[in-house]
Amino acid sequence: MTYDVVCPICGRINRSLYLEETEGWMECEYCGNSTQDLSFRKMVRVPVIRMDQLKQAGMQLAAANA
Repeated sequence: MTYDVVCPICGRINRSLYLEETEGWMECEYCGNSTQDLSFRKMVRVPVIRMDQLKQAGMQLAAANA
């Protein structure tokens, strides 16, 4: 499937792009800038650990080893 995408830099339309193959990356035919369409980007979830969670886990570990 091909897509027509507006370049976010120069505003011109780039036609017939195969965005699945490049994970949404395209190089504008007019201005030459490379950009990624975020709807094609593969997301990876990264867990966020707060300091109070680390303290609590350390206390639980210390109690288990005692």
